[in-house]
Amino acid sequence: MIRVHKTDTMLILEYYGEFSGDESPAKWLDIKLESAHGHIFKNTFYVKKSMFTHEYRHIAPTSAEEDNSRYFVIGKSEGEYYKLEREILDIENEVFISKELSITEKTFVAQGKISIFKAIDSLISEPVYIGGKHDN
Repeated sequence: MIRVHKTDTMLILEYYGEFSGDESPAKWLDIKLESAHGHIFKNTFYVKKSMFTHEYRHIAPTSAEEDNSRYFVIGKSEGEYYKLEREILDIENEVFISKELSITEKTFVAQGKISIFKAIDSLISEPVYIGGKHDN
């Protein structure tokens, strides 16, 4: 399962698993991250080991869940927006989402595991601003 978290400075994608016997449910992901290809969540988030961060482990509500979670930076703060990481979304154009908006998995993934921003990216050739006061 995945969740999106907002902080003052970053937008974080959290993968969290459920227990599967004695091993951490995130162990399979750790193994995939060791490969050059990484992993794709929901046909939308292209994650690699270099995108993994320990800095936001405090997001998880319990220490048991924390061991089952992996965090990836998907956007960084720029003024009143989060600038999304193009590499993690596999897009060419810059995307900015207002910090004032509620940002969830549904912000990125449509029904049928369709990447919303990848679909938009295929139609345009300029930066996209969602919400906020920027004229776009």
